[in-house]
Amino acid sequence: MTKMKQMAKTMLVIITSLLAFNLSAATPNMFVPMQPCIGCTIDISDHTGIAQTSKNAVYRVNNPVTPNGTPPFLELYNPTLATIQNCAAMVSSVQGPTPFTVQLKASEYTLAGSNQVVFLIDRCRRVRLAPPMPGANAPKMGGPRPGPQPGMPPVRPGQGPKMGQQPGVRPRPGMDGRPKIGGGMGPGAGNNCGSGNAPASTSCSTSGGGWQEVTNVLSEDDCQLGYTDASEGPGQEVLYDNDYSVTCTGGTHKPAVFVSNARSNSNWGAYVQPSETCQMKTGPSPTGSGRVVEKIVCP
Repeated sequence: MTKMKQMAKTMLVIITSLLAFNLSAATPNMFVPMQPCIGCTIDISDHTGIAQTSKNAVYRVNNPVTPNGTPPFLELYNPTLATIQNCAAMVSSVQGPTPFTVQLKASEYTLAGSNQVVFLIDRCRRVRLAPPMPGANAPKMGGPRPGPQPGMPPVRPGQGPKMGQQPGVRPRPGMDGRPKIGGGMGPGAGNNCGSGNAPASTSCSTSGGGWQEVTNVLSEDDCQLGYTDASEGPGQEVLYDNDYSVTCTGGTHKPAVFVSNARSNSNWGAYVQPSETCQMKTGPSPTGSGRVVEKIVCP
């Protein structure tokens, strides 16, 4: 009997150890504010802004929203400027409601010659959120049966609501107003105004050459911006890439701006008025499909 008890205890220890191992393997080392971070995963779903600090390779993210809390800020660092700029562009694109989050693999790091603690970024990636499960909004078992309900007028044959439409409910303006970064999937079927290429920089500076002064900037069909050039005159058009092109208004990058295959689906007019004078820089498309807006800076 004693031998049987000893065997049972041994099996219990083995099972407990296996469960603990599987749990630790399945649970990632997620970032928790005010706790040590060594090789942790920072999952950011929103923030109130990101900007380069006085140290070029350090970017500060204000109020990053993570699964375990929202710290006042996080400072992201990588000694390779192009690497941290690319990561900062990804984080910038997740501001506001988006169908993806940005995951950073990072460790706390003290900058040389100071006591400033930053997060040394190993890699960044976009993680697309899972779509709703089919039938997630279907009536629950035991709910109201189909047919007229108390207080509702009877529905005559052939006069019922159309598929996907509820009586008395109208779509709100802007319900489909967010682009899906990385897949070029803005509003409207078949939209292909995004290449999946992140910009090298989201700075709103207009220093350097290659800038042109433009007015009457409007969204057009086929992923184009129409504008009047100060030298070439009206009737000009150039491609706008929802993932690659950078729009600045009011001195800050606005990653929520997008154009579409159909100008009626774009939200450009919510950010830039035709009367405003903007500075625009174009360049070769990252996909080789002609010229594209690199940056456009408006008041």
